[in-house]
Parts: sequence; C-alpha cells; structure tokens
Amino acid sequence: MPSTPIFVETDHETAEDAGTTAAFFQTSTTELQRIAELDGSAKDVAAYLVLCGGVNERRNLRFTTHGALSVSKRTGIGYRDAANSIAWLAEHEFIYVPPGLADEDPPQRLSRKNQVQWVITDEAPDVGISKQFLEGVRKGVKTPLVAFFEKVRGGDDISTVEAGVDALVLFAVLMRELDFGAWGGVNPLAWSNTFVPVADDEDGSLPPAELAIEGTDQVLMTIQEGESDYARCAVMNEALKYVKDDSRRRSRFWHALHQLRQAQLLYRALVLWKGDPLGTDRPRHAEPQATLYINDGWARQIDEQIQDEVNRAAWRLVLDYKESEFDKEGQINEALAERYRFIVKSGTQGQYVVLGQLRVRFWPASGPMVAGREVDRGRTRAWARSAKNLKLR
Repeated sequence: MPSTPIFVETDHETAEDAGTTAAFFQTSTTELQRIAELDGSAKDVAAYLVLCGGVNERRNLRFTTHGALSVSKRTGIGYRDAANSIAWLAEHEFIYVPPGLADEDPPQRLSRKNQVQWVITDEAPDVGISKQFLEGVRKGVKTPLVAFFEKVRGGDDISTVEAGVDALVLFAVLMRELDFGAWGGVNPLAWSNTFVPVADDEDGSLPPAELAIEGTDQVLMTIQEGESDYARCAVMNEALKYVKDDSRRRSRFWHALHQLRQAQLLYRALVLWKGDPLGTDRPRHAEPQATLYINDGWARQIDEQIQDEVNRAAWRLVLDYKESEFDKEGQINEALAERYRFIVKSGTQGQYVVLGQLRVRFWPASGPMVAGREVDRGRTRAWARSAKNLKLR
C-alpha cells in the first residue's frame, strides 16, 4: 500500500454523489501552511481558497476572476475584510496583478465582472476540492465555507483565529490524503484508530468476541474501540508544522478536528481490512474490504455501510441475540452502541482488521476519485448482500 496518494487532475467529470459536484478547483497545501506560518488569519486562508476557485485550470498561468466581492459572498466575511485579506496576500506574494493590468486603477479593474483580477503565484497545486465548498450545494443555502465561519470556535488557549486557520489547513491536507478506492478514506498511515475484540462478559449474558454461527461455516466477530490513543497521527505534525511547540500543536490539532466535525466537513468511518495496513507483515498487501459503519448520522445518508445487514443477520441466525443485543426491528440496543460486528468465514477471522478512518466531504469529482468511490460502494454492497443472503444449512 503506498504511503501517500498521487493526485492532481484537471478533467471535470460527472458525479452522481450528493457529497460533491463535477466542478472542482485546485489549491496548494504548502501555500496554505505558509499563510499560517506568516501569521495570516482564517479570513486570509479563506480568501486564498476563493481566489483559487476562480482559476481556469486550462490556461498556462493561474489567472483568477475572483476578487473581494467574490470572497465576501462565498465566505460571509465583510467586503472590507475581504479586500484587506487580498491585499495581505498580494503583499506576501501569494498573488500578483496580471501583466498589462498592473497600472490600472484598482477600483476600476476590480469592478469588471469576469475580468481577470489576479494571478495565483503557486503553479503546483497538490489538492482538489469540490466547488460546492465555495458555491454551496444549492441556491438559497449557505455555502459550507460560510457555515464554517459561523460555527468555528476557539478553545482553551486557542483563539478563534487560530482555530479557523488550523481547521482550514487541516481540511486541505486531509483532502489530499483521501482515497476511497485504495484506503476507504483518509490514508490510515496519516490518521487512524484501532478496534479490538470485546472483552468477555463477566456474567456471560453477552455473546463473546467470536461466536460460531451454528449451521453455517461463518463466525460472528464483535469488536469495540481500543483503549489506546489513536494509532497514527502523522498528519498532525505534517498539517500543523507551522506550530513549533509539540504540546501546543497536539492541542490545536485535536481542536481543529473537532471544528471540522462540528461543521460537517469531516466524519469517521469504520473500514474492514483484510491484512493490516499499519502492521509490519506485508502492509502493502492489505486491502480494504467494506465500509463497516459510519459514525455520523448525517454522513450515513451519503455513504453505504454493512453494519445494519450484519445486525439483522445476527438477530435472524443467533437466537441469543434476540434478548441481549437487538430489538425486534433488528436495531442495536443503545446500551451497546459502541460494539460493532462483522461476519467472516470460520478460520479466517485472524486475517481481518477494523480501523477507524477519517473521510472528508466536498471531495473533487476527478476521474480517480469517482472511480474510487464506486470501488468502495461496490465492495460494501457485496458484503452487505452476503450477510443478507446468509442462511442456515
């Protein structure tokens, strides 16, 4: 399994997923981090993203038709603040006035609709983001960027400005590490947490971690989140490298993750793997098998999972489960909501690993990303069908 994805696409393809749109723009995580390192504000980061959203990627230079008015509309910040952020970006050479227009009076130049306003200095963008992030999902609804600014909050020793900068930078870095086909979400080497077999129940009232389903060659596995901290946080040091103090970087990282989840830009999925992508024994040979569970209710409207079909199969085939873990509708009891299940062939259970992984909304509908979504959807549906069709001999 590769440690980092390879992604820069400029073709715009149709996506049939509610989580994105065919049009996307490209930006540079390095430039976003440089804005943060130069003590830029969240408004400066947002302004840079909007300017990148106005670029025609088919031209040699990265000309953008967006200016202060576009930034104000798409972020919800005031026009004066938007103009100040653009001026700051120009002062620090993130953008410059296009050749031939440098001598024009700025108010006159910036008042022309669809006129090229600026050139983005960086010519090597490394991440794509759906334009729905800037333009909104539909008319009359706030753009995700506007909603983000309304929801972002500071924390203990973390200002609102720092929280906004960190969250937007982290959003872009996580998007760069997103691959549904290869990893089922964000690269687990960047961020993931492990799940372990449940402990034996003291009074024996609950099923064990491994339970053979009589009359079949299948075994029902029950797992829960491990007690240890998240297994991989390499992305923390990469994304927020502009925060020099290790302890402060850690606190700001977790706070930024919380801000993204509150803004519904980020969610966690449990991914069933065959082989361990974090292990030492042939990790590159590990392959995701299915999306086991989506931890956010709103995200379950976007992504598919197998947990419901596994629950129903257990209720149907294992009599003890009727009284212990499931109600008559096949839904898991609230008291045991942190236990998850999957069904595999007996004797193979040691080959499977479940990881909690991040997923990012408003991914770019590039050819590889759309294909990866279909791969993940297809394998998840296949596992769900297998559980649904499981019968006693």
